[in-house]
Amino acid sequence: MNNDEKTINLLNDAMFKSLVRSPEAREIVLKVIQDLTQISFEFLQRAEFMGGEIPKSHIKEKGKISDVIIKIDSVKIILEMNQFYTKEIFDKNLQYAYAWNTRESKRNKTFLINFDAFDAFHTDKPLLDFFMRDQEKHEESKLIASYHLILENYKNSHYNISEETKTFMTKATMKELKEKYKGNEVYEKLMKKIEQLTQDEEFLGYYDLEEKHKWELNDSYETGVEQGIHQNKLDMAKWMLKKKMNIKDIIEATGLAKEEITNLQ
Repeated sequence: MNNDEKTINLLNDAMFKSLVRSPEAREIVLKVIQDLTQISFEFLQRAEFMGGEIPKSHIKEKGKISDVIIKIDSVKIILEMNQFYTKEIFDKNLQYAYAWNTRESKRNKTFLINFDAFDAFHTDKPLLDFFMRDQEKHEESKLIASYHLILENYKNSHYNISEETKTFMTKATMKELKEKYKGNEVYEKLMKKIEQLTQDEEFLGYYDLEEKHKWELNDSYETGVEQGIHQNKLDMAKWMLKKKMNIKDIIEATGLAKEEITNLQ
């Protein structure tokens, strides 16, 4: 099968991270953020796209890695692709968001945007937003806002959703994607990036591992999923070590502790 006939899953964790961090997808990503948060596009255009590393509160603290972090003045926007549901995943993502507010000025504003490939909230709503509230449900702080984009619910046609946000629900062949976005300059840049990734053997190693474990874990929602995801990361780390990649890069790509990685050598 040639690359144009291979189905591309944009919800694949490796694909999502590679795309949202790339210059080729920058305009699309910013329009998705605007669609969800209503932040002005003019403000978002000043964004600095950073790596996924969260600041540590002390030197011995285990490293925290998000999918992508965007900085605009005192505003931080964290994007997380959640392919699998676990009881801990939302707490982990919120801890990452809080890490910015404990390290920097109280004037800091953090937006956490979760792309959920499942409906953990048992709702028909496509978008949920949460703010810090006290026991009487009064809004306590505007410093952290958490959004959940429930991808399955956006498939209902009566919801008003931008073409850019629909992008990350796509599972199609390269040929179909090229035909759909032919003549669209912004999307043609994205197609070139996807094509480049699907021709990169190292990237395909990550991508195929993610797809393999997604298939294996499809019927499990809690303990088995958590164990499988961790094993996925260990398998990816082993593969990267075999390719003689830098330990720091492996930590950033997998989120594993340095000790776990060195024990694999």
